[in-house]
This record gives sequence, C-alpha cells and structure tokens, in this order.
Amino acid sequence: MIREKEIKIDDDFINVSLKRLIVGATCEEGKASKLLPQKGLIYVQDKQVLDASTLKGLLVFEGNILRGGIYEAKNNYYVSDTRDYTYTMEGSDLCIASICSSQSFVLKNFDEKSNALGIKLSKNPTKEIGIVVCITKEMNEYIFALKEIAPFLAKHLFGGDGAYAKVTLVSFASFDANDIGTFYDAQGLVDAINALNVVDSHTRMLYLSIIKAMQNFTKDNGLQKEIYLISNAEESDPQNLKRMLPLTENLNRNIAKHSDGSKENCVQIHCFSVINSIDSFKELSRITNGHFYYAHNSYNFKKNLLTQSSGGTFDMREISTEIRPSKT
Repeated sequence: MIREKEIKIDDDFINVSLKRLIVGATCEEGKASKLLPQKGLIYVQDKQVLDASTLKGLLVFEGNILRGGIYEAKNNYYVSDTRDYTYTMEGSDLCIASICSSQSFVLKNFDEKSNALGIKLSKNPTKEIGIVVCITKEMNEYIFALKEIAPFLAKHLFGGDGAYAKVTLVSFASFDANDIGTFYDAQGLVDAINALNVVDSHTRMLYLSIIKAMQNFTKDNGLQKEIYLISNAEESDPQNLKRMLPLTENLNRNIAKHSDGSKENCVQIHCFSVINSIDSFKELSRITNGHFYYAHNSYNFKKNLLTQSSGGTFDMREISTEIRPSKT
C-alpha cells in the first residue's frame, strides 16, 4: 500500500516515474517482472528452439510474459510495445530476441496470424489506455454499471482482428492506489473489471493513480496514449487536484520536447465525472485535448463510456435490450 504522505508528487517525481514515457525505454531501467511459477506459463531459456505447434500457454522470457509486437517496416520485424523485444519471422520460424541483451530463442512452426501463445504480431497499432477508477462506496452504482458494459467496452478498446492494443486498470480510494494489471485481450480486462469491489473511504490518491497507469506507457511504440478517469468527486485533499493541472500540462510539454515537438506521444485524459460535475476535471480534459463527460445517472454514464470508447460512433439502441439503468 502506498501512503500519500510518503510521496511528494512534483515534476521530479513524475520525470523519474514516467521516464519510459517521456524519454523512452532504456536498457538501464531493467523492467523484468518477478513472476511466480504458475499453471499456463512456459519458461524459455536463451538459445532454445521450441515447436510452437506443441505448446499451450504464455511464454516467459527474461522474467517477462511475451505479448508480441508492432511491425516496423524499416527493420522488417516486430517490436514489443515496451520496446524490449524484437520478433522476426523467417518462413514459419519466429525468432524472438532481447533488445538489451544477447539472449534469443526460436519458435518453429509459428502461425503469424493465429496469436498463438498470446503472441500478437500486428501491423495495426491502436492505443494503450489506462482506466483509472474510483472505488469509494458512493461509486457503487457506477461500478455496477461499469461491470454491466465491460464486454462492450473491452470490445471497443481492443478493436477488431489484427489490432494491437493494451489496457491498464488502476483503482483508487483512501490511501490505496492499486495497479491491478495490464491486459492485451478483452476477456482479461472484463474479468478484472468484474472483480472490482467498493470500499468505505474518501476519494484520495487520484493523481498518483493516473501516474501509475501512465507508467505502463512507452514512448515511440506507435500506440496512442489515453487515460479514462472515472470518479465521483474531487479528492479529500483539494490541494493535490489543483497541483495536478500544471503538472499534467508540463508533462505533455516535456513529452513533446523529447519527441522533437511532436505530440504523438502526449497523453489525452478523458474525464468521466459522475454524481458531481467537477470543474477541475473539465480543465484536465481541456489541457490534454481529451473529452469531459458528466453523468448524473448510471445509464448516461454507460452511454458516455461507450461513446468515447467507440470513437463517437456507438448507438445505444444497438444493445438497448441489454443495457438498462442499473439498480444497486
């Protein structure tokens, strides 16, 4: 658990926490996960040659689960969204190599279009998104509504066949900012949303939660960066919310500076304000070129989320028999 009083959120903290987003991935940071052995994980060693047609599960290499990557035409290979690994197809063989070490291995008989072993090789990068949601008791009706539309929301965010997207889910309340996980498929996100539970506490840790979501973003990976901020009220400590606006504006300015002035790596923040229309959320959306939504009931909240996630093309009549105002 992270205690707010132990963390001073300022430009220095942001620059260190979001270095991968602002400056880019580096080999010095070391991003390997500590994964405990579990069912469905296949641990791969350097120089191994494996037959993909005989394997089932997810591949773990150098402590990281491999998720595939996005095609770079100039190099004729795919690069992971974290820019840690390259994926090169040679006939039916897939060579996976670490960018920061000399380690590599080969998957024989790999079907490039099958997404086998959780490895998606895509020429259609879309978005990396952080859903940051308040789980205080007052949000109960809206958490229930979020669960109701989770399959439709996930379908929109992950796109159709061949699209490459990733979604991080972060919940916050009181002194807890919880990075629940990053998901590369719709069902994984739906399951995580369905596991959300409200707690009896005040709204705090809002900005730290946004930072935790953005820690999963990487500069120059071809994915558009967006935050979906869902909350019912301003933080119990309004000074943090006031401080958040100039810090966020400076963050995007700093990102653009390290991208030769381009805003392609800047983060849009879409604010979904429920129960109360929050002026500071309007400003947060404005300065990041995002959208602000206000809903005073759960039906409009569902409509707002599905409208934004579909790019503004969603018609509620398409699922009118399934989406109704929620009852807690």
